[in-house]
Formats: sequence, C-alpha cells, structure tokens
Amino acid sequence: MQREFLLFEGFNMPTPIVLCGRLEKVGRIVISELEPDYEGELVTHFIMSVEDGIRDLPLILSGSSPVNDKGSLGSKNYSALPKAIVLGGGYDEEAITRLHEAVTSSPVTVKMPWLKADLNKTKAGPTPGSEEYCRAAASRMKHTLGTILERENLEPGEMFYW
Repeated sequence: MQREFLLFEGFNMPTPIVLCGRLEKVGRIVISELEPDYEGELVTHFIMSVEDGIRDLPLILSGSSPVNDKGSLGSKNYSALPKAIVLGGGYDEEAITRLHEAVTSSPVTVKMPWLKADLNKTKAGPTPGSEEYCRAAASRMKHTLGTILERENLEPGEMFYW
C-alpha cells in the first residue's frame, strides 16, 4: 500500500491528534482509514460532544488525562501531546468557538493547529455518515494534516479547512 504522503516515515514517535465527531460509527471508520498512514496510533481521543470537548480538551492539551474517559475510540495514550485538533462536519461555528474558548482560557494548554471540515466540500461529496463519506473525509484530513504539520512556522491556534 502506497502512502499518500511520507511526512512521518522513519519516525518512531506517534503523531497524535484529537478527533471531534458526533457519531461513533463515523469516528470508527475515519480512524481506521487514517491510522495506517502514520507511525503508531494517530487518534489519542475521540470527542463526541461540545460539552465533552469543553471538559476534556484543556486537560488533554495540558498533558493530563480526561477525568471521565468512557469512550471506546482513540488510543487513550496521553503520554505525548496531540499535534492537532481535527473537527468533523457536525461542529458548527458556535461549537468550534466554544471549544476554542475553553482551550484558550486555560493558561496551561499547548496551542496547536485546528482543522475543521470545509462544508462546501462535504456538500459536494458523498452523503454524510455513509462509508463513502467517511473514506472521503479521512482522505481530506490526511492531506490537510500532511500539509500543515510539515510547515515550520505554524501560528498557535491557527484554523485550517480539510
């Protein structure tokens, strides 16, 4: 299997991210599509609601484990800080603003890039929630992650569209 990009080839460290999505079914498929192209387990934690994100993101981005980690998706390996936060199409501007405020209001969180769904691409693609949608979303996420994580001069908290 040929990798779409070779950004992390040769590294033994995982490149962890936090993935935010509304449906566990979609998250499971997206994670399975993302992880073969990375060393180690890519998704550390899967957040399914704004409330969970407001509670968990500041903890995760400060190097701590979430208090109530009941979800079944993600590696739950919090030994390395995530390199990005990836938001699915179920998160609107208000939700993203609330999550971003929760992170930026905490003085101990590490700032990192945020990736959110380009809803124009989502509308033009397969039906959201379908397997085809999940594969297309994962492909766009991989491409965007590869592009931004190889940049050396990222602005903390910068927003990108996948």
